[in-house]
Amino acid sequence: MTEAIRDSGVKYDFVVPVLMGALGPGFQVADILDAPVLTLRDKINANRPSQMEYVGRPKPGTVGLVIEDVLTTGESTERTLEKLRNLKTKMAIR
Repeated sequence: MTEAIRDSGVKYDFVVPVLMGALGPGFQVADILDAPVLTLRDKINANRPSQMEYVGRPKPGTVGLVIEDVLTTGESTERTLEKLRNLKTKMAIR
């Protein structure tokens, strides 16, 4: 799959692996594409539900590749996409 992504001709500015299972594949894809990895982490506060926050921050208009390993409820993927939409980035999901 990484070869198909690389050969698609799309230049990705960063790769976002969906937590937690896609971290390994996300870093592998980023290495092959020579793209930085933007990760999310759960910010847990006893008084609030878990919130996702970025480690790093993409610029608006940049193109990110979201890597997901398994889709069950889709909640983690949707939270990741929502954060990226709020930052006005363009996304592709693989």
